[in-house]
Amino acid sequence: MADSDFFGRVSQAYLAGVSTSSLLWQHVKYGLDDVELPPSDIAARMVQALLHHPRSAVAPREAALGRQVLQWMKEEWAERGWTLPPTPLDDLPPTEPLAVSYRTYLGWGRGRRRDDGVTLLESRGGISHNTTGMMTWSGAAVLAEWATENPELLAGRRVLELGAGAGFTAAVALTTPHERFAPPRAYTATDCNHHVLALLHHNLRLNLAAEPPAREELTAFQQEMDRALAAEDDDDAEEVKPWKPPHGECHPGGATVVQGCEMGGGDGWKTEVGVMQLDWCRPCPLPPVDIVVAADVVYAHSLIPPLLALIKSILQSPGVPPREPPREPPREPPAEPPAEKAAYIACTRRTHETMGVFLEEVARQGLTYRQVYQSSLDDAIFTINETHRPVKVYRVALAGE
Repeated sequence: MADSDFFGRVSQAYLAGVSTSSLLWQHVKYGLDDVELPPSDIAARMVQALLHHPRSAVAPREAALGRQVLQWMKEEWAERGWTLPPTPLDDLPPTEPLAVSYRTYLGWGRGRRRDDGVTLLESRGGISHNTTGMMTWSGAAVLAEWATENPELLAGRRVLELGAGAGFTAAVALTTPHERFAPPRAYTATDCNHHVLALLHHNLRLNLAAEPPAREELTAFQQEMDRALAAEDDDDAEEVKPWKPPHGECHPGGATVVQGCEMGGGDGWKTEVGVMQLDWCRPCPLPPVDIVVAADVVYAHSLIPPLLALIKSILQSPGVPPREPPREPPREPPAEPPAEKAAYIACTRRTHETMGVFLEEVARQGLTYRQVYQSSLDDAIFTINETHRPVKVYRVALAGE
């Protein structure tokens, strides 16, 4: 492993909030002996990769993780008989980790350049407050991968995301511009849990706003979320509670406006981005939709019929008129988007029974499906127990299309 790759992996693991007990830090451990630098220089470069990476200042970082990395370094240096000099990690305050923390996923969004990434406030992992939506799962990453590799399918369309969770797919799709294709005309990210919606709205503002929130605001919101989660029992979380959008800003479709973000290199195209609460079992009126996307929403058997009934009703609803061109059109007009409406559902392999129930319900509801994409993530920055599980993206449409 080249030295740059080694320190890049250190940054990737730390900024994504990955515990030193994870597989990714095992990769770092194996690469440590290949770095052609004196131990003291390795320590200095590691601190640089941790605390002074260009993306490290985007949001507050957990001191607890920094101390964990310091302990990891002490153990690795001692195992090799090296001397670890004092570092700024020794001065990190002895604070306890909060229930939610900021994570930056390097290499995703912002053109997918190596030093770029999307930053999200997420829970510490797993099911929290009766929801899986407070963290990023591998299905969301594969859906984002599919979306950025097939920009023509979302170009100029009104997109509705079901079960958007912490907002990874939306943040990546909306910060990855394409030269040949316009961005979506509108992108409405939906979920049901009120805590998830608070994170989702906050995370989209963080990644899409022309002027991102100040660090003090990010810290205050993180502490506010921690208090809100601590004050609510898991039993209370089973109840669907209404979400009150910040500032009460809504557009006619009902979604809270996050940002009319400019895309495509300043060519004048903008995407109206919104967040709204949506209960599949009791759906509210929706804004016009051309394309539905969702990731890891196929798991609970009881939710599969209402999920597909909602998708069917969206696909049967009237289409939307073509978007108006900007006042100063781009030099090369973007490609025309396809006319048909469809849903694209990313499903992580879980059990054959669950997928069987899903596909049988697709047919029972008079819909058709076909697999259009498959990927397995191997970078281990997402949920550990999801690593290497294949994720398939299915296209669901009305019968006959």
